[in-house]
Amino acid sequence: MNKGNRKYLIAIIIGVLLTPTAVSEAFAERQYEAMGGEWLLIPLALLVVFLFKSIKEFIVITLDELAEEDEEL
Repeated sequence: MNKGNRKYLIAIIIGVLLTPTAVSEAFAERQYEAMGGEWLLIPLALLVVFLFKSIKEFIVITLDELAEEDEEL
């Protein structure tokens, strides 16, 4: 398993561990069963990992292109 996939696995594990707490807290607040945003913790965790990975790749590519432009000058 490479490092990138490990980050997604960690995000899934964190989401799975936090979801029951979020669901019980939401029930305590509402006092009735409902499906709300507390069920989106796993997709949200994956989205955060994906966004950070994408931003990091964008910065690396941009810095490489800027370095190439400086070499040409």
